[in-house]
Amino acid sequence: MNESRSPKVFIVRDVPRRDLIVEVTLFSLWLVVIAFAIYLAPSPSGTGTHLQLGLAPCPWLTIYSKPCLTCGMTTSFSAIVHGDLTLAFKAHLFGPLVFAWVSLGALYYGSKFLFRYKVIAPTRAVLWINLTLLAAFLVYGGWRMLP
Repeated sequence: MNESRSPKVFIVRDVPRRDLIVEVTLFSLWLVVIAFAIYLAPSPSGTGTHLQLGLAPCPWLTIYSKPCLTCGMTTSFSAIVHGDLTLAFKAHLFGPLVFAWVSLGALYYGSKFLFRYKVIAPTRAVLWINLTLLAAFLVYGGWRMLP
């Protein structure tokens, strides 16, 4: 009789914090992104919020008058933390989805550091979700770049 091949998930507790440096680093980077998003005023046009940081305008947008793959992501993130979901979706359709996915990941990593645990689990499902989101993001971004 064949044994069921269900995925096994293991939680390792009392992990030394020094072994969770990657987790706390990713959580900290998320806090920095949130701080910048709060600091910046989202551009009502949907793009250009990053200019407040002294960064250059998007070359693709400047040359071709079409947004690049990531045009509007800074505006979208800033609009989200300022409570303007309409502008967030207008700036970049995937902005709120990416923000939510990254935020969930950051909170997960922060909890791992705070409560000192690691999860040993099959990563196939998460890999497929990430690859699907990436493919959809690239297709949407490529479509926006077309003349």
